[in-house]
Amino acid sequence: MQAHKTDDPLNEALREPHNAIEPFDGVAVIVGDRADLEKALGTVEGLEAVQELLDDEGRFIDLSRSAIWIAEEQVFLGQ
Repeated sequence: MQAHKTDDPLNEALREPHNAIEPFDGVAVIVGDRADLEKALGTVEGLEAVQELLDDEGRFIDLSRSAIWIAEEQVFLGQ
């Protein structure tokens, strides 16, 4: 999934009190099982896929100014 930032004046009003860094123009989210990822990274095909993805990202992402992390979704019901 990709979420692209909209050109909305409310962005600055939300960013400023948090002293958040800019510019971000979008977020990409890959959803999957951690065990499957670890298994894939242990194969030649998986490592080749990672390199292909990295090469593609390098054409449109400033990787030196990008963040990447593993996250765990938290679901809060009734709040």
